[in-house]
Amino acid sequence: MRFFGLAPRTTPRHSTSKENLVMVDYFRILLNARLAKMEERGASAVEYGLLIAGIAALIVVAVFALGPVVKEAFSDTCASIKSGNSNISSNC
Repeated sequence: MRFFGLAPRTTPRHSTSKENLVMVDYFRILLNARLAKMEERGASAVEYGLLIAGIAALIVVAVFALGPVVKEAFSDTCASIKSGNSNISSNC
């Protein structure tokens, strides 16, 4: 009987001890590679978390550092509008 154009094997092929060891080594290498890949994913997630935490900390520092400067700019603008130096009449 042919399957996809291949003739069946007439004599069973028994693997030798050396072939078994090669296959075991091959599977061990595959498993180690897969485990290493999983560890890298975990490390990447931790690195992204640290990156996001660092960016959030920089935003907080920038808001606290620039807050008074921005508040003063808005106060000056409001005072300018109230004093009549502008043609916009509004309540600040």
